[in-house]
Amino acid sequence: MVLMSPTAIDDIATIVRQAEDAAYERGKADAKREMLKYLTTDALSVEEETRQTARSPATAESRRPASKRKRAPRGVVGKLIRRVLSSRPGLSPTEILRHAENDSEKMIQIASVRNELRRGREDGKYRSEDGHWYLPSTQNDEAEGTP
Repeated sequence: MVLMSPTAIDDIATIVRQAEDAAYERGKADAKREMLKYLTTDALSVEEETRQTARSPATAESRRPASKRKRAPRGVVGKLIRRVLSSRPGLSPTEILRHAENDSEKMIQIASVRNELRRGREDGKYRSEDGHWYLPSTQNDEAEGTP
């Protein structure tokens, strides 16, 4: 066993303490720099940057602002709803959207289907029963028991 003199132990302890103090100061400086970056940058851009890095590319594409996202052509939503409900009455908005067949119909967002159904109900173009949608001339034969 090697014995060390008290001065050697004190010298080593001093070196270790200095290394710890330097590491602590670097940590404080890093934390200060990060806080200043956050405080001097627009909070929304920091939040958006965080979201962008956590998002998959496909999700980031679908979350683009409406002004930059390709939109379904005018009138396609109503045509889809009428086509689907005429052959399959009693579907929910999500089920209606699942019957999109062409590229224009596949561009439709669920919110657009819901909005068209709501406005169409007010105008008498569609009717709703317990979340299931029908064309006004279509009767819910199974529920009403008519042939």
